[in-house]
Amino acid sequence: MKADLFDQRRLLDLQAVDTTLTQLEQRRRKLDADTTLADARRRLQALTDRAASLTADIADLDRDIKRIEQEVELVTKRAAADRDRMASGAASAKELEGLQSELESLARRQGTLEDDELEFMERREGLEAELEASRAQTVEAQNALDDAESARERALAGIDAETAEAESDRTALTVSIPDRL
Repeated sequence: MKADLFDQRRLLDLQAVDTTLTQLEQRRRKLDADTTLADARRRLQALTDRAASLTADIADLDRDIKRIEQEVELVTKRAAADRDRMASGAASAKELEGLQSELESLARRQGTLEDDELEFMERREGLEAELEASRAQTVEAQNALDDAESARERALAGIDAETAEAESDRTALTVSIPDRL
């Protein structure tokens, strides 16, 4: 059966619309296969996990610093009590010698504790700097993810609009083409 020229043009138009719909579906699949969003989400999660880990490490150091401060306070009080006892004159020579030895030991202990505290504070400062850098990177990663999601949504909206238009065109064309074709 031979179609007239008008119907042949309609069939070619229908083929063009079908090709457009196929291309739009391929664009949609390509967007779905794009790993940009998944990569951005993984990066954001890794940075968020790193920030949480650094926060926990800082909390641990804060706890250690507080413990050391309490120990220093106890050592200081004990040393003050020993000095007061020595100054009172109520101790014998042997007790004075023992108190002097204990004061020296307490001074060494206090020095060691203060050195440890200083080390913990320096480590905390380093972790705090890392945390700030991690937070800044997290904000950048979140912005990148938001931008990628927005771009994807705009692309999908464009594809959806083009698909709706093409389907409408196809419907209009199929109505005007004779059933025999």
